[in-house]
Amino acid sequence: MLTKDTKVEANLLLTCLATGFYPKNITLQIKRNGRILKKEDGLFSSDSLPNGDDTYQRRDWVEILRSDRSTFTCTVIHEASNRSVTEGWVLDHKAPDFPVEPVVGGVIGGLLVIVVGLVVELILKKRGIICRPQTQVNEDDAVNEDDAVCEAVPRAGSRGSIDSSISKDSGVSFDDYKTPDSQSLLSVDEVDDDLMSVKSEVSKSS
Repeated sequence: MLTKDTKVEANLLLTCLATGFYPKNITLQIKRNGRILKKEDGLFSSDSLPNGDDTYQRRDWVEILRSDRSTFTCTVIHEASNRSVTEGWVLDHKAPDFPVEPVVGGVIGGLLVIVVGLVVELILKKRGIICRPQTQVNEDDAVNEDDAVCEAVPRAGSRGSIDSSISKDSGVSFDDYKTPDSQSLLSVDEVDDDLMSVKSEVSKSS
């Protein structure tokens, strides 16, 4: 007598096995509360099959609900040897244990990934590598440091930084060096000469 789990967690497979008998005529009965189960009840049978030693074996089985509290028995009757045996199943009606360790490990791993991602995002925002989209801010609205958007910062020694410092200190804009007819920039040498003169004036005034 065998008891196995099935692909359906809510079911159990009961198997009644008789082997080593001769001749092959034998009677197997699986009973539920004393009633013999038949094909209509989901019973299957291998009938008598030969072993390798001139004896026979037979296997009958049925699939039941794990929650079924009925009494199931197996009766084997071999008339040629005048033997009859009846035994009952001791069933475990509990559902199989669910593997908790993989689930807990997956949850912890997911939380760690989220936390690491948030920390990296915060660091990148603080360093100005990740910028929020710029939105319109009223003059009366207080600007939170965390909500400040990133602005492009010119490299040290670049023309953009020189232009910005001159325009802030002297009020001179690079737009003043555009020709009135074409509105294009003057040559690089002319602009450099003008920049040097403006720097001299700014240093003298300071």
